[in-house]
Amino acid sequence: MEKLLDEGLCRAIGVSNFLQRHLEPLVENATIPPLVNQVEFNPFQLPQSLHQYCRDNGILLEGYCPLGKGHILSDPRLATIATVYGRSPAQVLLRWSLQKGVVTIPKSRRVEHVQQNLEVFDFALEERHVEEMDTWHQNLRVTWDPSRVA
Repeated sequence: MEKLLDEGLCRAIGVSNFLQRHLEPLVENATIPPLVNQVEFNPFQLPQSLHQYCRDNGILLEGYCPLGKGHILSDPRLATIATVYGRSPAQVLLRWSLQKGVVTIPKSRRVEHVQQNLEVFDFALEERHVEEMDTWHQNLRVTWDPSRVA
């Protein structure tokens, strides 16, 4: 990847689903560390130590499945917070992720959901709500589990 970058055939090096144990040898041995690590990221799948490791090493965390493929949208705690802001649960999840400093990739096929997903830049969650959502981690994966990769 470094050679491709040097030759101008790519603009950045990124990895996907790398846990800290996967990143450490890469960071230690690469001339150019990855710019981004794309992982599943939402309050119910919150890799806090990985997020901190990436921040400490200048690696941007990019989160996919911020809505947990819809499995987490009906959580009553989320509904309560959404009501406080007059927003949808999806908007609260996206805003939380953005406030955590994570590049967020929501997926939707419906135009109205895409529009709604864009309406998260005109409000901010209070820190108390961000902190509350930070406690919801349940190791709930809605995609494959990278911990099974050596």
